[in-house]
Amino acid sequence: MTSEVNREEQAALSALSFQPGVDMIDDAYAFCDGRSLQLLYCNNTFRAWFDVHELQISIAQVLPTLKTDILLKRLSKRGFYTLSIEREPQNKRLPSLLEIAFKSVTQEGQ
Repeated sequence: MTSEVNREEQAALSALSFQPGVDMIDDAYAFCDGRSLQLLYCNNTFRAWFDVHELQISIAQVLPTLKTDILLKRLSKRGFYTLSIEREPQNKRLPSLLEIAFKSVTQEGQ
C-alpha cells in the first residue's frame, strides 16, 4: 500500500510541476491524496482562505460540508467533481461564492 500512496503523491506533485506559478495565482489551489483525501500541497491563497496551517489534514476538515463519499464516486467515475459553496457575507477572507473543482490526477503508464 505504501508504494500506491507514493505513486499518488508522485503523480500529484508531477502534475503540480506543470502548473507554472501556482503560488502566484489568486485562486486557491490544492492537491489531495486520491484515497485518504489528505492535503499533499496547497498554495498560499488556499491556506489563507481556508485557514490551513499544516498539510496531511483531510480536505473534509477544510470543507466540512463536503460529502466525501459522493466526491470519491464522481472522481472514480468521471475523473472530476465540481462543488459550489455560498459563503456567509461576514467572512471577509473568502469570496461569497466558491466554485471548487476536483480533478483526478494519475501518472501515465499506470
